Amino acid sequence: MAPATFKRTIPNIIKNFLYTFFSPLAAYIFVYFIGSIFIKDSEMLQWIAIGISALIFLALLKMLLIDDKVVVTVYDDHLVYQSGKKVREFYFNECQFGYKSVSSSGTTDTIDLNVVQNGNWITLNCEPLGPTQFQALYSLIKDRGQFDEPQKLN
Repeated sequence: MAPATFKRTIPNIIKNFLYTFFSPLAAYIFVYFIGSIFIKDSEMLQWIAIGISALIFLALLKMLLIDDKVVVTVYDDHLVYQSGKKVREFYFNECQFGYKSVSSSGTTDTIDLNVVQNGNWITLNCEPLGPTQFQALYSLIKDRGQFDEPQKLN
């Protein structure tokens, strides 16, 4: 079987791009409004609001350009998860897989792939893939991991 590769979707990139540029503006307005209650010097308040907005912009830009570059490749015997410069490999014979998806207001806010490897619980952020690609990914790997025998509860 040829490797299957899953990457960020274009709608997700556009959504995160809009967040990156409009969130600092909202933060500036919020900080300026709240700060005006406590700080009477408007020039100093403006510089504080600009500084906080710039920090938020840089953090979101880092997320957009580096952290959200998620690529998941499924091979015959293992899965490779790459987020930014971090690369992790999970061999199917050593892992169990599950997922958590949280949706609100018609959008999927959280998509996490949960991996149990050697007793360690690892959560991988798959939100940049989008729900459609994630479901395709999960359908490929769900039956390949280790399984515990079902136990009847009394």
